[in-house]
Amino acid sequence: MAKRKTRAPTPTTRNPKFEAIALTVDASVRESPAHVAARVAEVARLGSWRVDEVSAERGQFELIPPKKSRRLTPGAAWDAVYRLREQPEVVHAEPLFEYNVADLHARPAVRKAAGGGDHPGTANNFEWSLRKANVISAWSLFGARQPGAGAIVGHPDTGFTPHPELPDSSRLLVGEGFDFDDDDSNPLDDLDDGFLDNPGHGTGTGSVIVSSRGAPPGTPPATEFVSGVAPFASLIPIRTTESVVLFSMYGLRRAIDHAVSKGAHVISISLGGPLPSPALRQAVQRANDSGTIVLAA
Repeated sequence: MAKRKTRAPTPTTRNPKFEAIALTVDASVRESPAHVAARVAEVARLGSWRVDEVSAERGQFELIPPKKSRRLTPGAAWDAVYRLREQPEVVHAEPLFEYNVADLHARPAVRKAAGGGDHPGTANNFEWSLRKANVISAWSLFGARQPGAGAIVGHPDTGFTPHPELPDSSRLLVGEGFDFDDDDSNPLDDLDDGFLDNPGHGTGTGSVIVSSRGAPPGTPPATEFVSGVAPFASLIPIRTTESVVLFSMYGLRRAIDHAVSKGAHVISISLGGPLPSPALRQAVQRANDSGTIVLAA
């Protein structure tokens, strides 16, 4: 396994990697939106591409190129988008890229003292952040109900690994998750430690959400621990990326829709990218319309 470099990486100039085209067609025409999407793709010389339905009711689709065409340059991808936008039935079209945003990545400083780091008066107080954010006082609003009980949190991140700070299978809903990085049903983090990868990130952020309060059973009282903000909630791990600084609009869009389809009440996203995307905004809007709360770092 490759060792991590200790210095922060320098900004990269690597071109974004093309993934798909997000397409919105006029859903009010008599012809079915799926037929409209296929027809405009044919006119735009993309007839061999796959048309994936995102929301037929809203006329939202994605055009996926054949495997041999996935290395389309950004310029060629935009040319295809411009051809689509020329069609009167097309409301919107945009290319979806994976961006390398290494210039946003900086490794956190090593803590100077256990349990508190540079925060005064927090040594051995492992719940200081919960108190600072008024989380513990907010738990009283649940009354007799345990904080987070009955809530399902969708978690697009690097996946999960078995860990004492994550709950057991009764609350860690692995079977409801997915791996959109490898396109399989197992959201396990493979813990690859390559350049810009963030192995274990999903496990860490997941524990901040749903870890049981206090130290895990069988650990000494003085051991550092994590108390989750919703210690009785359930978590759906969704492996969306290997790195929180390699931002895939296509992967995150699919992860948001997947979480909604699995009944998530909340979606917690601890990753981000450099550019706004109407396709992502549409995914968030679909989640909101379904009653799901979407939170992002």
